[in-house]
Amino acid sequence: MQIRHGAFAALLNKAKTKPVYLFHGDEPVLAILAIDSLRARLQAEGYAEREVWQVDRSFVWDEALAQISTGSLFSTRRLIEIRFNSNKLAAGEGEAKFAQVLIQSTADTVFIISLPKLDKGQFMSAWFQYADEVGLSIECAPIDREHLGAWIKQGIIANGQTISDEAVNYLVEVSEGNLLASKQAIDALAGSGWHDLNLSLCEEAVSYAARYATAQLSEAFLAGDIARTITVLRGLRAEQGAVPRVVSQISIDVHVLARVVTLMHTKNQSVAEAVKASYVWGKRQAAIAIGLRQGISKNIPAWLKLLPEFDAAAKGLRPKMDVWDGLERFVLIGKGA
Repeated sequence: MQIRHGAFAALLNKAKTKPVYLFHGDEPVLAILAIDSLRARLQAEGYAEREVWQVDRSFVWDEALAQISTGSLFSTRRLIEIRFNSNKLAAGEGEAKFAQVLIQSTADTVFIISLPKLDKGQFMSAWFQYADEVGLSIECAPIDREHLGAWIKQGIIANGQTISDEAVNYLVEVSEGNLLASKQAIDALAGSGWHDLNLSLCEEAVSYAARYATAQLSEAFLAGDIARTITVLRGLRAEQGAVPRVVSQISIDVHVLARVVTLMHTKNQSVAEAVKASYVWGKRQAAIAIGLRQGISKNIPAWLKLLPEFDAAAKGLRPKMDVWDGLERFVLIGKGA
């Protein structure tokens, strides 16, 4: 069954759980928010085991097929999230095996699949046809600027707050139509303790949201979560003057990773010991542990080599360099993309 994103929340509350949920489109923020809600529902229904498959060019579908046939090892119900960096990875040689994974899965498994915008021909593929037949296909298309104000206001009201039209218009203006920037402002306002929101309060919240987004970027990057890192980067791109702060944070994170790996190898320290010795605290500690398990340490030499170029660009010494596109390629190093 194919639906638009706007219909998903209502359907989620009343429809039975499906074996496949396929999110596709050019607006990853909508997909992330919908998947967060879906994941919470599935966990409440007993889907206690969760796996995340990040599909890149090195992904081995034969191993996925072998894994899917075993069923859940630790609980009676299993959630598998399949994240594609590119829709092209669901085509070619992997297309038939992707369909097999979905079709041959056990009854205790639910798939959440996220893809960028699909090509016209992919709607006729075996995997899409199966997902459409037994599950839900949710299109996450961008919200145009004309309707963004209504989306922001809906999010504010859902948090139990009110907001003036002037303040809504301000949030639309400063976000420049970017949904992630809008969502970060909504989240900042939700945690503010304010109830009746006016222009001055929203101006203060936007300043906070910028700092909050940089922290999100750091956590996602250190954890090796490519999709979320790129999503946050694209949100920050809409913010004027963000380049120096973003480049500085990425540089700090790469050097921290390098120090942690060096301590592990030269001092025979555990990850926890090396992270603590590198003066990293809070959520970034856990993110580093996750990232190292994902193998991001292999990217450190290439990252260190490229950092001076970004530092120069942030200082205005590389006027022709597209820093944001460069940062996305930087994040994708080692992923064959």
